[in-house]
Amino acid sequence: MAELSLDDRRQIDDLVIGYCNAVDVIGNLDGICGLFTEDAQYDISAFGLGVFKGVAEIRGFFTNVFPTIAASAHYVTNIAVKADGVNSAAVSAYVLAWSVSKSGDNMEVKAKYNLKVQRTPAGWRLAYMGVNLLIPPAA
Repeated sequence: MAELSLDDRRQIDDLVIGYCNAVDVIGNLDGICGLFTEDAQYDISAFGLGVFKGVAEIRGFFTNVFPTIAASAHYVTNIAVKADGVNSAAVSAYVLAWSVSKSGDNMEVKAKYNLKVQRTPAGWRLAYMGVNLLIPPAA
């Protein structure tokens, strides 16, 4: 079984944290999309929103969502990485996220990210991102 170096693991941790930070800079479409492979899948069907395939669809999702959000904060922990070859890995992480819509609605989410990451010439990137609810959102 292939193992990842400590540097690979650090870069993967930075990728997961970088996603959260990019989302919290509301409107940072290039920052978010640059973290995905071109053919990535972004699965938020747990929220009833479906699966977005490819960077163009992922960008479209965020393009539609960002105008409704006033503030967002994501906290990620318990990042676990398991090598799946020398150029890919499965990753999971727990996430607490809060957002406030421009209309004043608050949302709190407790979720688990299930990720597949790939090494690319540009570094580690998200090839699959599934967001699963751990606890239903607070009303």
